[in-house]
Amino acid sequence: MAATASGVRTGQAPLRLLQAIGSAGAVLTVQPPVPLQFVGTHIEPNGGLQLAMSGDPGVYVVEYSSTLTNWNFLAQLTNVTGNFVFTDDPITNQPVRFYRVRPAP
Repeated sequence: MAATASGVRTGQAPLRLLQAIGSAGAVLTVQPPVPLQFVGTHIEPNGGLQLAMSGDPGVYVVEYSSTLTNWNFLAQLTNVTGNFVFTDDPITNQPVRFYRVRPAP
């Protein structure tokens, strides 16, 4: 007999657990979380920037900066499937904008 549980959280890190019970006893396998990563960008016809990301399901915060020193909140997103997309409005008042995404507190 085998049982599977996913999305189990320990602290802030989601873990996937697989438990298999056989005649020799129980085996427990713990897989580390899938790191969040940018997987693509796209400039929209109106000048907006689309960011495609991949990682473990959860709630994430998108932030931006023009200096890489001071970060500003832009959006909070829920990643349900492991892949998600965010589109920023056209930027007209900054020559450069950097983005980062991190797990929500």
